[in-house]
Amino acid sequence: MSVLAWDGLSLAVDRQVTSNNTALTGTKWRKLANGEVVAWCGLIEQGLALSKWYEDGASPDKFPTAPQEMDWALLVILKSDGLYTVENRPIL
Repeated sequence: MSVLAWDGLSLAVDRQVTSNNTALTGTKWRKLANGEVVAWCGLIEQGLALSKWYEDGASPDKFPTAPQEMDWALLVILKSDGLYTVENRPIL
C-alpha cells in the first residue's frame, strides 16, 4: 500500500516498494525540469511510465497502457496552481 498526503502546502510520499513479496526502500516521486513534482502510488513500473508520459507532454495518443490483469498507478502532479491526478485515462 502506498501513501500520498497533501495538506495544501506539502506533499508527502512513503518510500516502500515491493518486489517479489520483498519490501524495499525506493522513490515514488520526481521533480521535473519545469519545477513541478510528480508522485505515484501503485506498481512502480506503471508509476514511472505515467511520470514519463506526463513529462513528455501528456499526449493522449501516447498514454501508457497496462495489461488488464495488472493493477494500475495513480499519478499526482503538484503544480504551482494546485494538485492534479491522472489514473487510467489521459485526462488531467
